[in-house]
Amino acid sequence: MKNSQINSLVPPVKVVVVGSVNCDLTTYLTDFPLKNQTVMAKKSILSIGGKGVNQAIAAAKDGANVSFIGCVGDDLFASNALNYLHSHQINTDNIRAIKNESTGTASILVTDQRENIIAVAPGANWLLTVEDVYNSEALIREADVVIVQLEIPAEVVKVALELSRKHHVLSVLNPAPAADYAKSLYSLADIVTPNETEAAELTGIEVKDNDSVIEAANIMLSEGVKQVVITLGERGSYVASNEIQQFIPPFLVEALDPTGAGDVFNGVLAVARARKQPFIDAVVRASAAAALSVIKPLAQDAAPDHQQINQFLQLNATTSTQP
Repeated sequence: MKNSQINSLVPPVKVVVVGSVNCDLTTYLTDFPLKNQTVMAKKSILSIGGKGVNQAIAAAKDGANVSFIGCVGDDLFASNALNYLHSHQINTDNIRAIKNESTGTASILVTDQRENIIAVAPGANWLLTVEDVYNSEALIREADVVIVQLEIPAEVVKVALELSRKHHVLSVLNPAPAADYAKSLYSLADIVTPNETEAAELTGIEVKDNDSVIEAANIMLSEGVKQVVITLGERGSYVASNEIQQFIPPFLVEALDPTGAGDVFNGVLAVARARKQPFIDAVVRASAAAALSVIKPLAQDAAPDHQQINQFLQLNATTSTQP
């Protein structure tokens, strides 16, 4: 379903993603190799990704009008990435190509146990500047929601959030990969969305059960976060603010590849909140989208479209009792 068709059925929203563009090499193997061990993999697939791209694709497939602010190199991966974004009707006018630089890359290992490890070489992503964001201020001013992650320089994330706040635009901070400086951004973001590993790194709490999840969320709230969603993989998620504290149960599916599920969650959550869906309902919708994404291989193709999410929710009805 095309964005134009979706937008005739649901309120159109404008999403700006300030983030990373990567070429992903995903390798599937039985188990992770040990230190100094070489193992034979089952297969490998080259695709376009990066947290920024994955979140942008998820938002676009859920019917949003998406614009992207980022950087690519001057290699073949750059043209492939731009073509891929164009195929999803994503505005790339604010993506800057940098001469003599490589596009970001990510090496992803996925095991038979559906676990993954990711190593990222940022390349051109790390050359995105505050000037790039200031030059895109008009785009942010007209947006309904801005999404940022931490695969780009800290000062760029800060300016993107500051401009969102200046223009009263909803903002979502996905603190991935986790970094201590994320704490200095809490007060600028409307929603912060760590997974359990990132929540542990940011709070110093070993997030291993419900009590520790609640403790980690409370620490983040005390440090300036307004609304936090801690995603817990197959255990669902936990939502917390001054008004809401609630565990959201998972949707049970047979996971094939978890890569990019968190990015799908963030993209769809941002769109749902921009459409003024209640917080809990928005998290449930994002959880449904993430569940659908793990039953497909490849992060770039995993995001479900608007209709698929709706149908899945109808088949797995969840009623919200919270605002």
